[in-house]
Amino acid sequence: MSSGAFSVLDPTTTSEDSAAFGIQPLELAPRISLATQLLHAYELRRAQQLSSLALSSVESGIGESGIALSALFAEDEDVCLIPAVVPQDPVGVIFLQEGVLMFGILRCINLKHGWAAPFLHRHDMQSRLSVKVCDVDADRHYALSQGAMSSNLHWLPPADVVCMAPVLICDEAFHWQGQEAPLFRLHIESVERWCKMHTLLGKDVISTTIDVGQSKIPRKSRGSRNKKHGKPNLI
Repeated sequence: MSSGAFSVLDPTTTSEDSAAFGIQPLELAPRISLATQLLHAYELRRAQQLSSLALSSVESGIGESGIALSALFAEDEDVCLIPAVVPQDPVGVIFLQEGVLMFGILRCINLKHGWAAPFLHRHDMQSRLSVKVCDVDADRHYALSQGAMSSNLHWLPPADVVCMAPVLICDEAFHWQGQEAPLFRLHIESVERWCKMHTLLGKDVISTTIDVGQSKIPRKSRGSRNKKHGKPNLI
């Protein structure tokens, strides 16, 4: 992926008269950040897979085409939109840092002066989000914050955010490396995005083993719930 791979020049700024008057070519297509390109690539591949599933289901007579089409056209603003206000329930952030896919828990948002929309623009390089970076265990679907939630926050612009990631915070904290750290359970969609986006980047998933013993697995979790069924949407 390259931010300079797509260019559309304004034809009124590329004529001979424009050059004679010293008018520089003007881009009509704003540059897209690498993080947004990754999101687009993931969504396009997902759409391709769901379209193929819908067509094959119709040809074979299997009644899965409707489910595939519903998933294809479903709007998931909670994942693709970057909020301008920190939600009440914890939410994960998948972001790019120097080409490396990272995961964190959103902690704070500092808006640029005058911004009043309920979401952040993906070209915004002035606003700042702070996240608590987490280690991810993709096999067990856990995310473990590195130390206390109030320390060692990482700040990034909205342009570096790939997408949001629903999580549930476990009631019982996890004792790790001699300190107590919050433990989060990732939704199945979050784990799928995390793994497939690594594939799109041509990199292996770096999965930290979080050994949660039977005595430490929380019986209850609190957090966002499935709006349709009122139950946590977990793996």
